[in-house]
Amino acid sequence: MTNDYDVIATTTTLEDTRFSSSLPSVNLSESNGFAFAQVDNTFDPFPITSAGAHDIGIGTSSVIWSFGYTASGTGTAVLDLSFFTSVDALNVGAGEVAVGSALINVKRSGVQEAGAQAFFFLTGGGHDGQDSHLLYSFNTTAGDIGEFIVTVASQAQVKPVPVPAAVWLLGSGLLGLRALRRKRLAAA
Repeated sequence: MTNDYDVIATTTTLEDTRFSSSLPSVNLSESNGFAFAQVDNTFDPFPITSAGAHDIGIGTSSVIWSFGYTASGTGTAVLDLSFFTSVDALNVGAGEVAVGSALINVKRSGVQEAGAQAFFFLTGGGHDGQDSHLLYSFNTTAGDIGEFIVTVASQAQVKPVPVPAAVWLLGSGLLGLRALRRKRLAAA
């Protein structure tokens, strides 16, 4: 069925909000280079969100993606969302704080059913990343119609400090929607 996207990207001085049936590409970068927020449609329809900040910057980006389904049989269906999160903290000195976070959340037909969050808190330099899956199983009856709402978000923030620090949250999001597959229930 059809896709719908609600895309929000913000920095401390810029904001972009869009709603469409195709995933728009959004890239906000402050002219002074203190923050950026990006939604990448390279793997459309699978969104990728990114955010970065220097000094006292804040960058956030999010996509709320909804898509419908119709059950072709009776049994158990499985939604397998595959995603990757990565955080790099650069030039973070003693006593400085840099924060990066990533979120992925799934609702089915408007009711909270499953969710996963990857949160990273970095006080020193370094890199942290992980591949993850969010699996959701549910029973269906042939002809059932429903909708999934997937939220993907990235945020980067640096506490005001005298020496420039940076945190980059890149490539957070859905790298692939592996499968929405049906397993037939065995007859009793």
